Amino acid sequence: LNTSYKKYLKVISGKTAALISLACYIWAYESGSDEKTSKLLGKIGYYLGVAFQIKDDILDITEDDKGLKKTSQIDILNGYYTIPVIFALQKDEAGVLKDLLKKEEKTKEDVDLIFNFIKEHKGIEKSEAIATRHTNKVLNLISQLDNIEEKAILEKLVENLLYRKN
Repeated sequence: LNTSYKKYLKVISGKTAALISLACYIWAYESGSDEKTSKLLGKIGYYLGVAFQIKDDILDITEDDKGLKKTSQIDILNGYYTIPVIFALQKDEAGVLKDLLKKEEKTKEDVDLIFNFIKEHKGIEKSEAIATRHTNKVLNLISQLDNIEEKAILEKLVENLLYRKN
């Protein structure tokens, strides 16, 4: 319950962002790109990974017809709080969300209340803004690449990432 955006970013940087960064770097390197381009693609992959994970965490809360998805429920039940939860906790002056999260046994109603609290206290909106910021970093870095076919494909991929619904 004492987690922060900084801690969350450290976790996703070591998982999703590192994986995508390494994949982009290796792809560039193995396809014969120079070291500068390979490093740039690695950096693109890093920010792409951060944006992807944040968007994925948002969708875990907002995706299906009831606003509940098993992955997000399991994360919350296991005490792993993604960025929308972290931002909502920052607005939890009365301790309502904290009390719900502390409960040893959570009912479906508790989970519904948690997700509603996250939505009402702008956890989703603030997370979307962070995902957009990272996506814009990616697009800015992509603009530094030479004009090659893969550049347009990568730009389209990144735009689809930001606006995806699942």
